[in-house]
Amino acid sequence: MDASHATQVDDQLMSADPKVKMFDNVVTELALAYGMKKPATFIVEGTQEPNAFATGNPDRSGVAITRPLLDMLNREELSGVMGHELAHIAAEDSQTTMRFALFVSGLSFVVIMGWALVRFGLLFIADSDDEHGWQSKAVVGCFSIMGLVVVIAGYIGKLCAILLKFAMSRTREYDADAMSAKVNQNPNGLIQSLYKIDDWVAQQSGKIDSELSPKFSNLYLVDTKTHLLDNHPSTKDRIERLKEV
Repeated sequence: MDASHATQVDDQLMSADPKVKMFDNVVTELALAYGMKKPATFIVEGTQEPNAFATGNPDRSGVAITRPLLDMLNREELSGVMGHELAHIAAEDSQTTMRFALFVSGLSFVVIMGWALVRFGLLFIADSDDEHGWQSKAVVGCFSIMGLVVVIAGYIGKLCAILLKFAMSRTREYDADAMSAKVNQNPNGLIQSLYKIDDWVAQQSGKIDSELSPKFSNLYLVDTKTHLLDNHPSTKDRIERLKEV
Protein backbone atom coordinates (compact mmCIF):
# COMPACT_ATOMS: atom_id res chain seq x y z
CA MET A 1 0.00 0.00 0.00
CA ASP A 2 1.07 3.56 -0.62
CA ALA A 3 -0.53 6.33 1.50
CA SER A 4 -2.87 3.87 3.19
CA HIS A 5 -1.98 1.79 6.21
CA ALA A 6 -3.38 -1.34 7.85
CA THR A 7 -4.15 -1.79 11.55
CA GLN A 8 -4.55 -5.27 12.96
CA VAL A 9 -7.82 -5.83 14.78
CA ASP A 10 -7.48 -6.39 18.53
CA ASP A 11 -9.80 -6.37 21.56
CA GLN A 12 -9.33 -2.66 22.10
CA LEU A 13 -10.27 -1.82 18.53
CA MET A 14 -13.31 -4.12 18.66
CA SER A 15 -14.49 -2.57 21.93
CA ALA A 16 -14.23 0.92 20.47
CA ASP A 17 -15.95 0.16 17.16
CA PRO A 18 -18.96 -2.21 16.81
CA LYS A 19 -18.40 -2.42 13.04
CA VAL A 20 -14.88 -3.72 13.55
CA LYS A 21 -16.19 -6.30 16.02
CA MET A 22 -18.83 -7.38 13.49
CA PHE A 23 -16.09 -7.73 10.86
CA ASP A 24 -13.96 -9.91 13.12
CA ASN A 25 -16.96 -12.04 14.14
CA VAL A 26 -17.97 -12.59 10.50
CA VAL A 27 -14.43 -13.72 9.62
CA THR A 28 -14.41 -16.10 12.62
CA GLU A 29 -17.71 -17.69 11.55
CA LEU A 30 -16.66 -18.06 7.93
CA ALA A 31 -13.29 -19.56 8.88
CA LEU A 32 -15.17 -22.28 10.74
CA ALA A 33 -17.41 -22.83 7.70
CA TYR A 34 -14.33 -23.18 5.46
CA GLY A 35 -12.56 -25.41 7.98
CA MET A 36 -9.49 -23.17 8.21
CA LYS A 37 -7.63 -21.29 10.91
CA LYS A 38 -9.06 -17.84 11.53
CA PRO A 39 -7.14 -15.30 9.43
CA ALA A 40 -5.63 -12.26 11.08
CA THR A 41 -7.97 -9.32 10.45
CA PHE A 42 -6.94 -5.81 9.43
CA ILE A 43 -8.62 -2.45 8.86
CA VAL A 44 -7.08 -0.32 6.11
CA GLU A 45 -7.24 3.40 6.88
CA GLY A 46 -6.12 6.36 4.81
CA THR A 47 -8.00 5.47 1.63
CA GLN A 48 -11.35 6.50 0.17
CA GLU A 49 -11.60 3.33 -1.89
CA PRO A 50 -14.06 0.60 -0.83
CA ASN A 51 -12.16 -2.65 -1.20
CA ALA A 52 -10.93 -5.80 0.53
CA PHE A 53 -8.23 -8.39 -0.01
CA ALA A 54 -6.76 -11.55 1.47
CA THR A 55 -3.51 -13.44 1.31
CA GLY A 56 -2.03 -16.65 2.65
CA ASN A 57 -3.13 -20.25 2.98
CA PRO A 58 -5.60 -22.07 5.26
CA ASP A 59 -2.94 -22.45 7.97
CA ARG A 60 -1.66 -18.88 8.00
CA SER A 61 -3.46 -15.98 6.39
CA GLY A 62 -4.73 -12.45 6.70
CA VAL A 63 -7.78 -10.60 5.45
CA ALA A 64 -8.22 -6.83 5.25
CA ILE A 65 -11.03 -4.43 4.50
CA THR A 66 -10.81 -0.71 3.87
CA ARG A 67 -12.65 1.58 6.26
CA PRO A 68 -14.95 2.98 3.53
CA LEU A 69 -16.12 -0.51 2.54
CA LEU A 70 -16.64 -1.57 6.16
CA ASP A 71 -18.76 1.53 6.80
CA MET A 72 -20.71 0.90 3.60
CA LEU A 73 -21.84 -2.69 4.30
CA ASN A 74 -24.37 -4.33 6.57
CA ARG A 75 -23.71 -7.74 8.12
CA GLU A 76 -25.15 -9.79 5.26
CA GLU A 77 -23.13 -7.86 2.69
CA LEU A 78 -19.99 -8.07 4.81
CA SER A 79 -20.42 -11.83 5.07
CA GLY A 80 -20.71 -12.04 1.28
CA VAL A 81 -17.50 -10.07 0.79
CA MET A 82 -15.55 -12.02 3.42
CA GLY A 83 -16.88 -15.28 2.02
CA HIS A 84 -15.29 -14.28 -1.28
CA GLU A 85 -11.98 -13.35 0.35
CA LEU A 86 -11.73 -16.53 2.44
CA ALA A 87 -12.47 -18.55 -0.69
CA HIS A 88 -9.24 -17.13 -2.15
CA ILE A 89 -7.40 -18.25 0.99
CA ALA A 90 -8.94 -21.74 0.86
CA ALA A 91 -7.85 -22.08 -2.78
CA GLU A 92 -4.40 -20.63 -2.00
CA ASP A 93 -4.79 -18.18 -4.86
CA SER A 94 -2.14 -15.77 -3.59
CA GLN A 95 0.41 -18.62 -3.66
CA THR A 96 -0.59 -19.41 -7.24
CA THR A 97 -0.09 -15.76 -8.16
CA MET A 98 3.35 -15.79 -6.52
CA ARG A 99 4.38 -18.91 -8.42
CA PHE A 100 3.32 -17.26 -11.67
CA ALA A 101 5.36 -14.18 -10.78
CA LEU A 102 8.42 -16.36 -10.15
CA PHE A 103 7.88 -18.16 -13.45
CA VAL A 104 7.68 -14.85 -15.35
CA SER A 105 10.83 -13.68 -13.54
CA GLY A 106 12.55 -16.86 -14.69
CA LEU A 107 11.55 -16.13 -18.28
CA SER A 108 12.94 -12.62 -17.88
CA PHE A 109 16.26 -14.16 -16.85
CA VAL A 110 16.16 -16.37 -19.95
CA VAL A 111 15.68 -13.26 -22.12
CA ILE A 112 18.65 -11.56 -20.43
CA MET A 113 20.86 -14.60 -21.07
CA GLY A 114 19.72 -14.66 -24.69
CA TRP A 115 20.66 -11.01 -25.18
CA ALA A 116 24.05 -11.73 -23.55
CA LEU A 117 24.73 -14.42 -26.17
CA VAL A 118 23.72 -12.05 -28.96
CA ARG A 119 25.99 -9.26 -27.67
CA PHE A 120 28.90 -11.64 -27.13
CA GLY A 121 28.69 -12.90 -30.70
CA LEU A 122 28.38 -9.44 -32.24
CA LEU A 123 31.25 -8.00 -30.18
CA PHE A 124 33.49 -10.98 -30.97
CA ILE A 125 32.86 -10.67 -34.69
CA ALA A 126 33.33 -6.89 -34.64
CA ASP A 127 36.61 -7.04 -32.69
CA SER A 128 38.09 -10.13 -34.32
CA ASP A 129 40.70 -10.01 -37.07
CA ASP A 130 41.53 -12.39 -39.86
CA GLU A 131 43.62 -14.56 -37.53
CA HIS A 132 40.46 -16.02 -36.03
CA GLY A 133 39.35 -17.26 -39.43
CA TRP A 134 35.90 -17.49 -40.88
CA GLN A 135 35.17 -20.78 -39.08
CA SER A 136 35.55 -19.19 -35.63
CA LYS A 137 33.34 -16.31 -36.70
CA ALA A 138 30.75 -18.73 -38.03
CA VAL A 139 30.66 -20.61 -34.71
CA VAL A 140 30.27 -17.39 -32.72
CA GLY A 141 27.66 -16.21 -35.22
CA CYS A 142 25.68 -19.37 -34.48
CA PHE A 143 25.78 -18.48 -30.79
CA SER A 144 24.34 -15.05 -31.65
CA ILE A 145 21.54 -16.66 -33.66
CA MET A 146 20.85 -19.10 -30.82
CA GLY A 147 20.76 -16.16 -28.40
CA LEU A 148 18.24 -14.36 -30.60
CA VAL A 149 16.05 -17.47 -30.74
CA VAL A 150 16.21 -17.69 -26.93
CA VAL A 151 15.21 -14.02 -26.65
CA ILE A 152 12.23 -14.45 -28.97
CA ALA A 153 11.14 -17.64 -27.18
CA GLY A 154 11.49 -15.90 -23.83
CA TYR A 155 9.33 -12.96 -24.89
CA ILE A 156 6.68 -15.26 -26.36
CA GLY A 157 6.72 -17.30 -23.16
CA LYS A 158 6.30 -14.16 -21.04
CA LEU A 159 3.39 -12.97 -23.16
CA CYS A 160 1.66 -16.36 -22.94
CA ALA A 161 2.26 -16.54 -19.18
CA ILE A 162 0.84 -13.05 -18.62
CA LEU A 163 -2.26 -13.79 -20.74
CA LEU A 164 -2.76 -17.07 -18.88
CA LYS A 165 -2.37 -15.27 -15.54
CA PHE A 166 -5.10 -12.77 -16.43
CA ALA A 167 -7.41 -15.54 -17.62
CA MET A 168 -6.84 -17.53 -14.44
CA SER A 169 -7.34 -14.43 -12.28
CA ARG A 170 -10.76 -13.85 -13.82
CA THR A 171 -11.72 -17.51 -13.35
CA ARG A 172 -10.62 -17.41 -9.70
CA GLU A 173 -12.83 -14.37 -9.10
CA TYR A 174 -15.89 -16.20 -10.43
CA ASP A 175 -14.99 -19.27 -8.36
CA ALA A 176 -14.57 -17.20 -5.18
CA ASP A 177 -17.94 -15.52 -5.80
CA ALA A 178 -19.61 -18.91 -6.20
CA MET A 179 -17.96 -20.26 -3.03
CA SER A 180 -19.12 -17.22 -1.06
CA ALA A 181 -22.69 -17.77 -2.22
CA LYS A 182 -22.44 -21.45 -1.30
CA VAL A 183 -20.96 -20.93 2.17
CA ASN A 184 -23.40 -18.13 2.99
CA GLN A 185 -26.23 -20.11 1.36
CA ASN A 186 -27.22 -16.83 -0.24
CA PRO A 187 -25.63 -14.76 -3.02
CA ASN A 188 -27.56 -11.57 -2.17
CA GLY A 189 -25.04 -10.20 0.32
CA LEU A 190 -22.19 -10.26 -2.20
CA ILE A 191 -24.47 -9.01 -4.99
CA GLN A 192 -25.55 -5.99 -2.95
CA SER A 193 -21.97 -5.21 -1.93
CA LEU A 194 -20.86 -5.28 -5.58
CA TYR A 195 -23.74 -2.95 -6.49
CA LYS A 196 -22.61 -0.51 -3.80
CA ILE A 197 -19.00 -0.58 -4.96
CA ASP A 198 -20.11 -0.15 -8.58
CA ASP A 199 -22.19 2.88 -7.56
CA TRP A 200 -19.16 4.37 -5.80
CA VAL A 201 -17.00 3.86 -8.91
CA ALA A 202 -19.68 5.51 -11.08
CA GLN A 203 -19.77 8.53 -8.74
CA GLN A 204 -16.03 9.05 -9.26
CA SER A 205 -16.63 9.72 -12.98
CA GLY A 206 -13.49 7.79 -13.89
CA LYS A 207 -11.29 9.98 -11.66
CA ILE A 208 -10.12 7.38 -9.15
CA ASP A 209 -6.86 8.21 -7.41
CA SER A 210 -6.41 5.00 -5.46
CA GLU A 211 -4.19 5.00 -2.38
CA LEU A 212 -3.98 1.22 -2.64
CA SER A 213 -0.94 -0.12 -4.42
CA PRO A 214 -1.69 -1.18 -8.04
CA LYS A 215 0.99 -3.89 -7.68
CA PHE A 216 -1.49 -5.96 -5.67
CA SER A 217 -4.63 -5.23 -7.71
CA ASN A 218 -5.08 -8.93 -8.45
CA LEU A 219 -5.68 -9.53 -4.72
CA TYR A 220 -8.46 -6.96 -4.32
CA LEU A 221 -12.18 -7.70 -4.17
CA VAL A 222 -12.62 -5.41 -7.17
CA ASP A 223 -10.19 -3.56 -9.41
CA THR A 224 -11.68 -0.07 -9.43
CA LYS A 225 -9.53 1.04 -12.36
CA THR A 226 -10.08 -0.19 -15.91
CA HIS A 227 -7.06 -1.64 -17.68
CA LEU A 228 -6.38 -3.22 -21.05
CA LEU A 229 -5.92 -6.56 -19.29
CA ASP A 230 -8.08 -6.54 -16.16
CA ASN A 231 -7.39 -9.02 -13.37
CA HIS A 232 -11.09 -9.04 -12.55
CA PRO A 233 -14.18 -9.61 -14.67
CA SER A 234 -16.57 -6.67 -14.75
CA THR A 235 -18.79 -6.16 -11.73
CA LYS A 236 -21.81 -6.48 -14.02
CA ASP A 237 -20.71 -9.93 -15.23
CA ARG A 238 -20.02 -11.08 -11.67
CA ILE A 239 -23.45 -9.97 -10.52
CA GLU A 240 -25.17 -11.72 -13.44
CA ARG A 241 -23.39 -14.97 -12.61
CA LEU A 242 -24.24 -14.68 -8.93
CA LYS A 243 -27.91 -14.22 -9.80
CA GLU A 244 -27.78 -17.61 -11.53
CA VAL A 245 -26.48 -19.37 -8.39
